[in-house]
Amino acid sequence: MPKRERFSSRRWEWNVLSPVWLFITIPLAFMSVLLGLLLLNHDQRESLQVAISCMLGVVPVILFHMYRRDLQERGRTEQALRESQERLRTIISNVPIVLFALDQGGVFTLLEGKGLNALGLKPGEIVGQSVYELYRDTPQLLDNVRHALAGETLSASVELAGLTYDSWYNPLRDQRGAVVGVIAVAADVTERKQAQEALTRAKEQAEMANRAKSEFLANMSHELRTPMNGVLGMIGVVLDAGLPREQKEDLGLAKHSAESLLLLLNDILDLSKIEAGRLELAPAVFSLRQHLEDAVRMFELAATQKALDLSLQVEPDVPDLLVGDPVRLRQIVVNLIGNAIKFTPGGRIVVRVELEKRMRSDVTLHFLVSDTGIGIPEDKQAWIFEPFRQADGSTTRRYGGTGLGLAICARLVKLMGGSLWVESCVGQGSTFHFTSPFALSAIQPADGADLEALSQFVSTPAGPRP
Repeated sequence: MPKRERFSSRRWEWNVLSPVWLFITIPLAFMSVLLGLLLLNHDQRESLQVAISCMLGVVPVILFHMYRRDLQERGRTEQALRESQERLRTIISNVPIVLFALDQGGVFTLLEGKGLNALGLKPGEIVGQSVYELYRDTPQLLDNVRHALAGETLSASVELAGLTYDSWYNPLRDQRGAVVGVIAVAADVTERKQAQEALTRAKEQAEMANRAKSEFLANMSHELRTPMNGVLGMIGVVLDAGLPREQKEDLGLAKHSAESLLLLLNDILDLSKIEAGRLELAPAVFSLRQHLEDAVRMFELAATQKALDLSLQVEPDVPDLLVGDPVRLRQIVVNLIGNAIKFTPGGRIVVRVELEKRMRSDVTLHFLVSDTGIGIPEDKQAWIFEPFRQADGSTTRRYGGTGLGLAICARLVKLMGGSLWVESCVGQGSTFHFTSPFALSAIQPADGADLEALSQFVSTPAGPRP
């Protein structure tokens, strides 16, 4: 439309919507009605003329104001549409993305977004040009466009101008469902990708350093353990040589210190082997009840000295001959019983085994070690299975220890295919649970009396409890 015609049209629309028309049309309508009334009084037989006169005066006014109201509604709708389009354009131009649309031939019909700055483009700059011509050196982008034009909705990463973009493509369809174009959004994720790559490299380096540390500790622990065994052996020889009492007491203290150091070295060796992935299980056929009873009997003296009731309970439906690693199972049970005795000033300790699941050729057993000790605060139960951590980590803690026992147990249980957890209440005691799968031995004992005898073991301290 020529400039003059547009101006006159806007001026006519403004005139129609002007309130001045109210002062022009309403008096005309009243004058026509008044004229009709005068004619009616002059000659009542001319009623037809009166009706026509009123209609000629009132109906055009009504129609005019209806048209005026429609124009107002249309003006408000167009204004709201313009404001909405402007808001959308403002949002898109300030969001760091690239929004573009293509027609069925791959020609750009829309190009917006703040992300265009990184590509050296301006909004709408390449509208009307073909994506196949402009980005012929970016086959991945062209493949994505082709798939979208074929009706696929997809997302992909694209390398463009040295930058990495995560992009999403959606086909545009007409009312019949035919694809008539593509609309796509691309976001620059170059910095995020670089940060992820740096994080991955740092993680790999940290894992390599941790493996190197674990291997070093494993080697060093082994080298230290060998001479320590020699020291213990020689101390034992000297103690058997009939020394005076005072010297025997001194050597006994030295032996106790050496044994404590050897236990620490063994714990460090086991933990470092597990972390380095060098600890392997050695499956063998073993008697569950016999191994558990041997483990419990190791603590008879310690339990008696603290006046503790120590008992073993194996449920009758638990099979006895299993295939697994009896050494590592015993290590876990010994660690848990040792902790229970250490943190239980009085009361009882119960080791119980239950059948959790039985299949044709394997079982899953549930082991429980319960005590009536000091308990563990709820906020510290999550990290007592971490290396060198204890519920009381202060320098004045009463019970000593390195904090490696539970960490080793947790890793051994995981290596055996089970899980380890604790339930505890401060002042009431703790129950450590762990589960582990075992294969069933092809031969099971037929004598139930022997199993019954091994299923119950109770160590009751002599004398009154303190």
